[in-house]
Amino acid sequence: MNCKCGVDLTGKGTIVRTYESKSPDKYPDSFCHGHYDESGTFEPDGSVSYPLEHHDLRDGSDKCVGCDAVVG
Repeated sequence: MNCKCGVDLTGKGTIVRTYESKSPDKYPDSFCHGHYDESGTFEPDGSVSYPLEHHDLRDGSDKCVGCDAVVG
């Protein structure tokens, strides 16, 4: 699975996923680097940057680290 820029999205750390804050005045958005497995499922390569109690996963939340294009 490749991005349009050619980055192999199954490689570790090739995707940054953003979890949007429900209360941006109190909590920042949270981010997690990861990759897709062979079936296209996101696999985190580390922890999220901020706890997710007050966050949502939205459409277009996965971006290629090589070109910032929405993937997934």
